[in-house]
Order: sequence, then structure tokens, then C-alpha cells
Amino acid sequence: GFLSTLSSEASVFTLTTITLDRYFSIVHPLTLKERTLRVAFGVMVVTWSLAALLAVLPLLGIQYYGNNFYGSNGMCLPLHIHDPYANAWEHSAIIFIGFNLVAFMFIAYAYGRMILA
Repeated sequence: GFLSTLSSEASVFTLTTITLDRYFSIVHPLTLKERTLRVAFGVMVVTWSLAALLAVLPLLGIQYYGNNFYGSNGMCLPLHIHDPYANAWEHSAIIFIGFNLVAFMFIAYAYGRMILA
């Protein structure tokens, strides 16, 4: 569950970062300063760190998550479909519905703007 959440969210955050870079490059080409490998490395460190933080929270022994957050269902992602109001269902909902929906909406908006540009 940890690795699945980590890779899923890192992918979503990376796609959002790539879209943001493309958006500024196409829609606002003169406002972005020159990109460097150092800046790209820093952005990816932040992206993976945020994904790792979201994935590791249930493993830190916080009572809110219970004893078996990742192992309580047969799915790879902790969506808790079999018991929607189990411990920490809000955590899963915020990640898989909230963050991913916001990322999707931004990506859709950005590509729409890029097509118009």
C-alpha cells in the first residue's frame, strides 16, 4: 500500500509539474526565467517528498490510522471501498479524490489554454 500510494501520487504530482512547465512555456513564454538542472532537481525533490509524506503518514503509528491502514483490503490503493467509514477514510478521500481531482482539473484547464494559445 505504501509503495502504491507513493508511486501513484508521485506520478500525479510529476504530471502536474510537467503540465505547469509546459503551460508557462506556451501561454506565458516571456515570463519564465531560464530553467536549470538545479531548479528541476529541486522541484522533483519537493514533488517526491510530498508524495512520500502522504504515503508514510499511516505508517508513523498515529492512532487516527489504526493498526492496519494499508492492509485492511485487497486493493493496492487504500480506498477502503469495502468499509467506506473505516479509520482514516478521510485521508484516502483527500488524497485520491481531492488532490487528484484538483490536479486533473488544472491539467485539463492548462491544456485547454495551451490549445487556444
